[in-house]
Amino acid sequence: MTRIHVREGDVALEPLDAIFSAAEGRMGQRSDRVLELERRAGPEFQAECRDLALVEPGGAALTGAGDLTARFVVHVGVADAKGCVTRESVGAALRAGLELASSRGCATVGVAALGNESGELSAQDCAESLMEVAREVARSGTAIEDLHFILEGEPLFRVFEMVRDAAKVEEQMKKLRDRRGGASS
Repeated sequence: MTRIHVREGDVALEPLDAIFSAAEGRMGQRSDRVLELERRAGPEFQAECRDLALVEPGGAALTGAGDLTARFVVHVGVADAKGCVTRESVGAALRAGLELASSRGCATVGVAALGNESGELSAQDCAESLMEVAREVARSGTAIEDLHFILEGEPLFRVFEMVRDAAKVEEQMKKLRDRRGGASS
């Protein structure tokens, strides 16, 4: 089963099999964060991204990671068909990206706050959507052994930590209710 981790850091600096980057439709439309990732990854990565052309809404594409310590970068289309970033579109993008990373044998992946980086999705909505998908994927059986949510800044980290902990409590309560035969406490 996939282990889910939450910590502070910069996903671009992580020595993982794959890290995730939000693609905003055509690869030419990039946020400041994505431009910084490209700068760090170097010219080989930038050339590979130019050849990528388009990541569909809710879709994913994989490239090498250039000069980064990760092996791959998974580019995910976080906006929906209308160009809006929603809980559903971010969840679909993460699901597609995790499926792609798993199919390429990635055991360790790092994900930033997809959708929140653009400012269109609140930290709470972002964390709830991404954690829900992460838990579903973890239960489904995948090549991914460790999924790291790597978040820049303590406030964002704390929101993700709270959402993760709330989900753990909810799962424990469900197990307790199931043991008691469905009776509520």
